[in-house]
Amino acid sequence: MILKSIKLRHSIIFLFGLIMIPNTLPAQPSADELQQVYLEMLEARGLSGFVDEDGDVQFEYMEKAYFIGVDPNDQEFFRVVMFNIWPIADLLEGNKVLLALDKVSRDHKVVKGYINSENVWLAIEMFVPSPETAGGFFDRCLQSLEEAALTFVEAM
Repeated sequence: MILKSIKLRHSIIFLFGLIMIPNTLPAQPSADELQQVYLEMLEARGLSGFVDEDGDVQFEYMEKAYFIGVDPNDQEFFRVVMFNIWPIADLLEGNKVLLALDKVSRDHKVVKGYINSENVWLAIEMFVPSPETAGGFFDRCLQSLEEAALTFVEAM
C-alpha cells in the first residue's frame, strides 16, 4: 500500500512537472514567412518572384515558368515545379506524352512529370530538415528540371 502511494505521488509530481515545462519548441512559420524565405532565396540568385493567387512563390528561370509550393502545414516538404511546359493537343499526343514522361522518370533523379489540366508539369518534391535549408540544393533542382525538360522535348 505504501509502495502504491509512493508511485502515485511520483507520477503526479512527474505529470505536474511536464505541465510546468515552458513550451520551448519554435513557432512554425506562417505562409507569409515561408513565402518570404523563398523570395529571399530567389533574390540571392538574382531571380525575382511573386506570390501567386494560390499562395505559392512563382518565378521565371531560363524563360520557363516555375513555382515553389508553400505549405505551412508541412514545412519539411519542398516542391519546385516547372509548369505548363507542353500543352497536349489530343489523345494521340497524350499517349506520346506519357511515354516521354516515363523516360524522364527513368533518366532523371528526383524529377517526376505529370499531366495537369491537359498540360505537362515537371516537379522535384522532397523532404527537407527546414524551409531554410532548401537554398543549399535549389540550384541543383533547377538544373535537374531543365535537363528533364530537354529529355522530355527530345522524346516528343
